[in-house]
Amino acid sequence: MARPTIKGTKKKRKQYKRVRVEYGHKQEIITYLEAGHTPSEALDYFYGTLTGKERRSKQQLISKWRGSDATIKSACESGHSRHLNLRKRGTATVLSKEAEEDIVLGINSLRKDGAPVSRTMMKFKGLEVAEDCGLTEDQFSASPSWIKLFMRRQKLSLRSKTRQGQTTPEDAAQVSKEFRSKVLQTIVEQKCVQVFNADQTGFLTDVREVDIEEDIVEQLDTIAIELERYKIAEEEITSDDDIGSEYSGAEDDIDIEDK
Repeated sequence: MARPTIKGTKKKRKQYKRVRVEYGHKQEIITYLEAGHTPSEALDYFYGTLTGKERRSKQQLISKWRGSDATIKSACESGHSRHLNLRKRGTATVLSKEAEEDIVLGINSLRKDGAPVSRTMMKFKGLEVAEDCGLTEDQFSASPSWIKLFMRRQKLSLRSKTRQGQTTPEDAAQVSKEFRSKVLQTIVEQKCVQVFNADQTGFLTDVREVDIEEDIVEQLDTIAIELERYKIAEEEITSDDDIGSEYSGAEDDIDIEDK
């Protein structure tokens, strides 16, 4: 329920006298006038239903649009024909364009030296530039909303390494081999009965259980044999022996025996 009035005066109903017009519509009227038509003909063509005071008011508005012909054409050419109003870059900002350029210069200098730039560093740099401009913290506080809009105006982004970019494929393969060897060694040493697989992901996954209670000894022996084969294969790869020559020699031995 609305709050009752004390003085007996109610809020006036909105009359919607001021109506915004798209730049595209303004351009159509200006083009119609440039084709040789008079303002009266333009009113009859676009606003034929208006009469009296409304017609005179619209005629004054069309004259105002003709005076802003350059702005209207520029808005339509830049793809803003559906806009009702345009705000220039830097409108309603506390810091001037030159001050923001100083902040961008400081950020680029830090990045050139290899130092990562965070939002906190942007805030301190903004406060420093604002102090040089004679602004107090009450007038300019470098709030998170200002940082967001500042980055949008200057087309900046926070650069950070992703998890995939911190390790190369070669490093990942080496880590995977070492981890597999460690897991197999732990299973043999601890005589594990159950082995679970639960990946660390950002969502819930099913946990798969391998039941080896029926034949524990046989499974442990299999794991031990696999671990031993893994170690032997690794030693053969890292050894300096010529595997190809040994293999060719073995073929010669076989041929001799056959003969």
